[in-house]
Amino acid sequence: VWDAPGAVSTVAGLASSGTTDGPIATATFQAAVDVAFQYEDFVLITDRYGHKIRTFNLSSNVVGTIAGSSQGSGAVDGVGGVAKFNGPFGIAITSDKKTAFVTEVDG
Repeated sequence: VWDAPGAVSTVAGLASSGTTDGPIATATFQAAVDVAFQYEDFVLITDRYGHKIRTFNLSSNVVGTIAGSSQGSGAVDGVGGVAKFNGPFGIAITSDKKTAFVTEVDG
């Protein structure tokens, strides 16, 4: 996060890489690339090398996974862990906050 005076700080994720969900003190990312606010306190994050769409709840300080498989990359449509991505990169959310569009680098 960058604040107005110019300070940069890590909000979530350890220095080690991985796809661990949980409290911000223990959560890991493979390569968090893009973020989009779905709601004021709810962020969607593309995790390129983790091949997942991750969530960050700013109210509870918890990272989760909303889509993508722990079984690796691929090109499979589906809900939640059934869906597979191959390098999710960009993310945008519609103005009604009901739909997210994801682009893939390798897909």
